Amino acid sequence: MNISLVGVTRKLRRILFVRRYKDVLIFLSFLFVSAAFWLFLALGEENQIELEVPLRLNGVPHNAVVTSELPSKIRVQVKDRSIELLAYRYGITLRPVVIEWSEYESQGLHPKVLMADVQRKVASQLMSSTRIMQIKPDTLDFIYTYGTSKRVPVVFDGEIETGSQFYVVKMEFSPDSVLAYAPQDQLSQIREAATKKILRSNVTDTITFMAELRSPKGVKYSPDRVRAKCYVDMFTEKTVDVPVEGEGFPNGYVLRTFPSKVRLTFQVGVKEYNSVDASSFKVVVKYADVKDGGHNDKCTPQVISMPQAVRRLKISPDKIDYLIERKLWK
Repeated sequence: MNISLVGVTRKLRRILFVRRYKDVLIFLSFLFVSAAFWLFLALGEENQIELEVPLRLNGVPHNAVVTSELPSKIRVQVKDRSIELLAYRYGITLRPVVIEWSEYESQGLHPKVLMADVQRKVASQLMSSTRIMQIKPDTLDFIYTYGTSKRVPVVFDGEIETGSQFYVVKMEFSPDSVLAYAPQDQLSQIREAATKKILRSNVTDTITFMAELRSPKGVKYSPDRVRAKCYVDMFTEKTVDVPVEGEGFPNGYVLRTFPSKVRLTFQVGVKEYNSVDASSFKVVVKYADVKDGGHNDKCTPQVISMPQAVRRLKISPDKIDYLIERKLWK
């Protein structure tokens, strides 16, 4: 009895499995037919894609310097059936569009490339059914000169933010000057070669990096990038006592201050610490500020000379007593 029940169960499982398998096959068949039908319709529809075509300037004379070059490639928007467009994606490789120097030399130092000529050269590589809808950029030109140049200094453009208690000592470039090539009328206006905008933050040590130069249209620098070195130092505090001097006093008049010295407290880089002392500063009281003040008024000492490396200078006291004495000669 048990054996017959087991046999019936196995037969039922086989029947159910076969039916399910048939249902799956039927479903997959309909799915495949639908996908094939959709693909057939999609490939027959028109679409647009963008193609990149290399661009090359040919026949440049040896004594000519192109200061504003053509782009290395152009982008061409084309329209055709999807099945044809697949050939451009995965089969057809477009050759470079060659611009011949001799065809544009007569235009002078700033030739404009004929876009109709570019479109014709692109179209000659496309299938007859493919239409060109747009070419980017829509204008092409280049600028050149026959070797006119001059040397200009490299200057920094940007911002170096240091960490707390640090400061930028100086910026150096190697080389510190470059050759600028441009048509003569433009070359005469060039005074310097500025770097492209450089931004650095939280700098706490000397850094070295390559900096590209920003070339205006029609200008070419050689080299077009330089090695930049930004020297960074750490601030430390220092105090010196500096004598107060009179400035602008007439002959025969002498300034006496009480105290005779003032204390200067300031921040200076660690590397500059030993080189900055009292003799690095000049503190004065100007005659024009005290000539009408009377003998009992206080005067204000002023720091008129100090090293560039000094920061956050404080003077104490900022008001001092004074006397103006007149010398008597026999």
